Amino acid sequence: MGVIVFLKMIPLISNNMFPKNIIQSILFVIILIIISFSVIAFFEFIIVNRADLLLIRDLLSYLLSFIVLGLLAKKKITDFNISNTKYNISLLLILVSLTFTIAIGLPSFYLLSNFFNNTITPIDNSSLIFSLVSIAILPAIFEELIIRGILFDNLIKNNSLIKSIIITTIIFSAIHMSIPKLPMLVLGAVFTCYIYYKTKNILYAMLIHLTTNVVSVFENWLVQPTSDSVGILNMYGNNTLYILIFSFLFLIIGLIYLKLNIEKILISLFENCKINPE
Repeated sequence: MGVIVFLKMIPLISNNMFPKNIIQSILFVIILIIISFSVIAFFEFIIVNRADLLLIRDLLSYLLSFIVLGLLAKKKITDFNISNTKYNISLLLILVSLTFTIAIGLPSFYLLSNFFNNTITPIDNSSLIFSLVSIAILPAIFEELIIRGILFDNLIKNNSLIKSIIITTIIFSAIHMSIPKLPMLVLGAVFTCYIYYKTKNILYAMLIHLTTNVVSVFENWLVQPTSDSVGILNMYGNNTLYILIFSFLFLIIGLIYLKLNIEKILISLFENCKINPE
């Protein structure tokens, strides 16, 4: 059924760049969902959803989605640039992502979870390697390749920066389907889009995503409330207030230094272009 729907959609895709507008972006997401659910259904009903095959299922789902959407978008491997990666910017992005998740991401998640009376299901860390690969590494790599490397990259070539960021952020937030995580998803998506726009480096986007996901994997150990009810002022134990204050300060410092370093790189690239015009 999913294959038939997908085949009917192909004529709607322009011969030009895809996706390049809101309608094509929605079609982009529909194709992504069809591929993902088709792989999940295949493993559940054909192979039987065995625990030891979950990682293979997730990898195939991501990989197939990336290949199909990449082909439709006429992307080449060389379009996903990592050649201009700088270690100082990489470290600053890790710092900013880490402190953002601790100071804003997790507190907003628990605040909204309590407000909506949502039950928080702890991540099963019985197999740490499995959790890191399935929850942190695979999503960070393939979601960034698909969302930032294909969707946002093509949108920005046909639309304004603001419009492209809004479309990408809505889609990224929607596919995660989590209201308590909405502030973290929206702010994270906007920040990642902006960094990708400024640097054109997909590895930076992956680092941001990976850092946030790794914190989620270790959330059970990080969040240690002093009572049965998890609140903003007790979620990290007796030192919650100090952790929040210092995380926020390091977040601000990291953002300032990140802005300065990115500006230096952009100035350097501009000067090189003037010296060596193509």
